Amino acid sequence: MVPQDRPAGWTLKMLRLVRKGGRQVLVRGLLFYDNVHNVRTDPDENANGNPARFSLWEIHPITEFRVCLKKNNDCKALQQWRKLETFTINDLKPFQPK
Repeated sequence: MVPQDRPAGWTLKMLRLVRKGGRQVLVRGLLFYDNVHNVRTDPDENANGNPARFSLWEIHPITEFRVCLKKNNDCKALQQWRKLETFTINDLKPFQPK
């Protein structure tokens, strides 16, 4: 998620909240082939600071990021997904043990 023109609600805190809740995500954007980089699957190899990557295809830029609201992560209809910028900790309460 590049910082240019992304919604203010797309924060690292929100992404961590989604991950902690074990929620499935739906990412939309443009498929982009980035041949400037190299495929490099060995994480121990340091190629001038370039991260390990298994493909040169990227979703760039990401235009929409949604979080599944169903307890079993079985979202089918778009209405079952909440936009990350409107997602809150209260959306995770149905998934937490009592």
